[in-house]
Amino acid sequence: MTRHNGNILIASTGHLIHIDFGFILSTAPGGAFAFENAPFKLTQEYVTLMGGIGSSMYEYFKILLIQGFIALRKYVDDLCDIVDIMSRESTLPCYDKFNLKEFRERFKPNLLDSERAKWVEDMVKMSLNSKRTQWYDEYQKMFTGIEP
Repeated sequence: MTRHNGNILIASTGHLIHIDFGFILSTAPGGAFAFENAPFKLTQEYVTLMGGIGSSMYEYFKILLIQGFIALRKYVDDLCDIVDIMSRESTLPCYDKFNLKEFRERFKPNLLDSERAKWVEDMVKMSLNSKRTQWYDEYQKMFTGIEP
């Protein structure tokens, strides 16, 4: 999948990391139409790279997501404080529709760890091959030349 430079982070180790601050801060791809509605982008290409549904790497991916959300729970207040401060005087478009309460709720701070695991599993299912994600990728390919 080709991404534009604004959505690629290069770690000090040389690893490429896909990021999308606009999406994280409530600006869904598709502009005013908010076309993308999946919790995150999980295409068949990503799943194939992991070895397919049910592979050990795919299961490991889900475990890492669960562990990540469990770890983030401890820092929700800190993250929200930082993002709130950054948003106050920002003119960046990712803050145009930013809502701190909605941002905080995305971390599901009140779920038990067992509930959080189920929630992550549901997010993966919703994201996996989302039709709207596929349609948006086709739109990008047709109108901007960005290959999905």
